[in-house]
Amino acid sequence: MKLEELMVMIKAIDETKEQELAVEDAKLAMRLTHLSVVDTQSALLFFAAMNFLNAYVKKPDADLHFHKRYLFKYDVTRVLEAILQNPINGVSIYLAPDVTYVNVGGLQFSFHNLEQTEILTTYQQSEKNDVQAWTGLRLQPAAKQVLDYALQEASPELKQRLKPVDPILVFKALGDPIRYSIYRTLCKKEACACDILERFSITQPTLSHHMGKLVQSGLIIGRKDGIWMRYTVDPMVQDQIEDLFAPTRGKIEDGLKKRTIYPVTL
Repeated sequence: MKLEELMVMIKAIDETKEQELAVEDAKLAMRLTHLSVVDTQSALLFFAAMNFLNAYVKKPDADLHFHKRYLFKYDVTRVLEAILQNPINGVSIYLAPDVTYVNVGGLQFSFHNLEQTEILTTYQQSEKNDVQAWTGLRLQPAAKQVLDYALQEASPELKQRLKPVDPILVFKALGDPIRYSIYRTLCKKEACACDILERFSITQPTLSHHMGKLVQSGLIIGRKDGIWMRYTVDPMVQDQIEDLFAPTRGKIEDGLKKRTIYPVTL
């Protein structure tokens, strides 16, 4: 779908009819509150997800978990601050007195009642505040279509990260005591491969094998940092992992206690 086609679709929507907003899409949108916004594609996806949540939480039959999570607006504030400090081409922000407009690639998102932080207040009072007139298009009534469009425009790498985790790969990855300990360590903070090697007293080939399994499972993200790799837990899969382990968490912990675990804190 092209942007022009999406615009036509939005204009044609009957706002008197209730949208069909699936809880699975809401869960995906909630995962995207953790998205690092670094370019136009990720910005479009993030704000489309926040627009979806804005619409979903207003449904009378919305899952109670989401009624309690109007806190996603704090994530909107966090991302706005990040963009103001590191501007992205194709993304413009206007902080009006009673509403915030964010234009991403021609789509204008609007948010009310955001937290007025020092960074946002300073920007609002400066000449950099990019004044925008309202386009007249309400995106919430087209929340599903806008989210689908943003998903379509996402990079292949991001699309891969958004796929549901494979429970078989996750259990295989965490079934090894060393990998489980590495995963628990990375849940606390990002770590360099050099630090993991030192603290676990394992060889480079062994580490590469273990990290390959963890990355393949979708639990861990690796990025090049000089001559070393740095690893971190993918925050967008954490909710999935919690749901996955919830019914069996006690049994898994008991089973792992009987095996050799390498408790490491970086």
